[in-house]
Amino acid sequence: MSMWNELRSMRSEESVRKLSEIYKKRNFPTEVRDMFAGWFEEQDWSFQEQLPENSMRAQELLSTLIKKIDEHCSKSPADLMSQMRLLETKRTFNDSFGSDAKLFVATVRDILTDERELLAVKHMEEVNLNSQSGVSTPQQQGQGGPQQQQQQPMDSTTSMQQQQQQQQQQQQGMISDVRQSLMELKSNVMSLDAYIKEYRNRQEDFIIQYQDVCKVEADLNQLGQRPQSVQIQQQMAMMQKRKEDIENMLRTKAEQLLKDRDIIMKTLLNLQQSVQQLSTKIIEDIFSWRAMQQKSLSGAPKPGSLDDIQEAFENISESLWHFYSLATQYKLLFDMLPITKYGQEKENIEQLLKEIVRTLTALITRSFIVDKQPPQVLKTQTKFQASVRLLIGSRLNLQMSTEVTVSILSEKQCKELAAGKKLSEIGTCGEILNEKCVMELNKDRSYLQAEFKNLQLKKIKRQDRKGQESVLEAKSALVFSANLNISGDELPVLCMSVPVVVVVHGNQGPNSEATIIWDNMFSRPDREPFDVPEEVTWKDMSVALNARWMMTSDNELHSDHLMYLREKIFSNVADKEMITPETKIPWALFNKEPLKGRSFTFWEWFHGAIEVVRKNLKEHWKDSTLEFMSRQTAHQKLLEKTPGTFLIRFSDGELGAVTIAWCNERHGRKEIWYLQPWSSKDFSIRNLADRIFDIPELTYLYPNIRKEQAFGRFKSNEVATDVDPHGYVSAGIIARILPTQDQAYMNQNPYSPGAPQQQQWPMASPEFPGSNQQIAFSPQMSGGTEMGGMNPNAELDFADSSGVDYNNMISEASNDAHMTNNMEFARYFPVGNNYSQ
Repeated sequence: MSMWNELRSMRSEESVRKLSEIYKKRNFPTEVRDMFAGWFEEQDWSFQEQLPENSMRAQELLSTLIKKIDEHCSKSPADLMSQMRLLETKRTFNDSFGSDAKLFVATVRDILTDERELLAVKHMEEVNLNSQSGVSTPQQQGQGGPQQQQQQPMDSTTSMQQQQQQQQQQQQGMISDVRQSLMELKSNVMSLDAYIKEYRNRQEDFIIQYQDVCKVEADLNQLGQRPQSVQIQQQMAMMQKRKEDIENMLRTKAEQLLKDRDIIMKTLLNLQQSVQQLSTKIIEDIFSWRAMQQKSLSGAPKPGSLDDIQEAFENISESLWHFYSLATQYKLLFDMLPITKYGQEKENIEQLLKEIVRTLTALITRSFIVDKQPPQVLKTQTKFQASVRLLIGSRLNLQMSTEVTVSILSEKQCKELAAGKKLSEIGTCGEILNEKCVMELNKDRSYLQAEFKNLQLKKIKRQDRKGQESVLEAKSALVFSANLNISGDELPVLCMSVPVVVVVHGNQGPNSEATIIWDNMFSRPDREPFDVPEEVTWKDMSVALNARWMMTSDNELHSDHLMYLREKIFSNVADKEMITPETKIPWALFNKEPLKGRSFTFWEWFHGAIEVVRKNLKEHWKDSTLEFMSRQTAHQKLLEKTPGTFLIRFSDGELGAVTIAWCNERHGRKEIWYLQPWSSKDFSIRNLADRIFDIPELTYLYPNIRKEQAFGRFKSNEVATDVDPHGYVSAGIIARILPTQDQAYMNQNPYSPGAPQQQQWPMASPEFPGSNQQIAFSPQMSGGTEMGGMNPNAELDFADSSGVDYNNMISEASNDAHMTNNMEFARYFPVGNNYSQ
């Protein structure tokens, strides 16, 4: 591939900008480089053009290129605009380099050098990207994290990282295409400008010559009224001949003027069509950006900078103003010389001007956008922020400071607004404090923005809800409105925020977020406010769950995690073999109906996992020490490992909690034990790592990572302290497993306090058939107190290694069986020292 073709294939916004800058700063037309790319790369430009012996060589290169440009221009492209662009390129090149061969050679050499450097950077980035995708991470190698065998990223959908990369490439491609189209539009408008100026000169010359004819006719009439003589007759004959010559010339020029007008009118109409298509494309880009912005609020990849879209708005608005000016000039020229060929030219011009104004108005109104969205779970009496931006504001001649007002509207009111009803006729559904702000020009970044820094929703008026819709499913939106004064004309603009759910208590947040996520991730960009689908596919749901999880934890969910979540959300479905990526999940299954055998919904459970990771376990999740895993899967995995191997999984039965399952050996048989779940409240007392080090029975993190390697860097630095001036020593809290009567070895726990043994509860030991069974039990303490309380009536969960459930077999024996609580908090006290308080 030639160097130029490789450069043309670049899609990176930064690379395109750098390439454009290479030519722009040297005033070298890129069209010339493009037309003769092969010729440029075949020549030797490494000689010193300043040396006298090389001056002829430099001149030959320049002359050859000028000849090539002339030959290319002489081919006469089919359309006028292409021909005009070629002539403009030729003129630009000749003005810059036509008389300076040495400058030409030096410029080309510098350009080719810069292009090679740009390609070298591109190749290096590709090499780095490929090497990064092929090298194992420290966690995969077992050097910086606990898991030696990493799970594969989610396979039912494109991974979030790949999705973000594809999204960025698509956006950069669109931006590059828009920039190219804008450059062509600007070039066409400038070419038309030059053509209209030439036409103006020809028309003015025609008018002057027409006045000469009128003057000759007046002189002839005057001579005709005199007594006729030979001299007068000769004069009249000469004047008549002059008149005929001028009239013949005027007929020729009039015919040419009509042709020129036909060309100008067709060009204007073609440009209007191009402008309309490009404007529609740019408006679609801002809609796409807006949709990406909404999804990003629930964890999806963020959209690119608005600066690129603002640049497109600004450039097309400038071209539109220029285009409007040219159409107005042409209308004035037509009014000065109202000759017509088809009889509808004037109407066509007036209609064209209206279309341009309509397009420009649409661009201005669509460029008014919420660049910083308000919080989507909006609590009353709580301060929040938002900001709006007018993307072409810096290029508008605003006559005064523009005031922006924000209001809150219900879903019904938003529908009325979208249908065309005026905001003043609709009203609002609440009262917002500090609802007005002046739009100001940010000179550093050249954009017009209104920042609302101290908004507060004072009160909300609940609207009529649909069907069984709860308060936390009712959506509203903030609407920002302003009146722009552009050159004396007032133009109203408004924009709407993403949907918000208004709450009055903090505990309403989780269920409100379920409403928001469903809207953000599954709504259509062109919907009527705020319609959402009643059900979505598991494929789409898995993307949404992964995005929301990454928003908190930074690391993606893997295929096993998603498989577990799929089983979880479809817990009420009997035949799980029928579940496919296209299986539908209704809203009720997501956050209305409780999970099977539970009192909470799937979203409430998933949100609890998000919160405990966010508050306490984020670094552990990054190290892959936490798992979404069913109890049965944990049981099977641990039975294959040596005693002391443990894993940490999110609790099935408690919101926002994790539990530890580990392999123990008793009487020569492996047993799987489960610790009572720990929540954020527990971790606020003692962190996870310290708790794991408190319990000597836990030695290896699944599959075979020593706990010192997995959790050592998170362990608190607890050192002995001297007696303070008041005679006290520091006390600490530890976690331990309470012993049972037939587990005497646990009484040797070095972390146990030197206090008398606490009450022991007898362990149920029913007789099970089959001496070859490996019995596993899990004390599930559903009623234990926070600091080591117990529930003597806790249910025993018995299962053997083959997955057989023995609960029914021992239901009668369980009435007389009791268990110790699985956790106790003890305090350190120095033995043999008594201090009075």
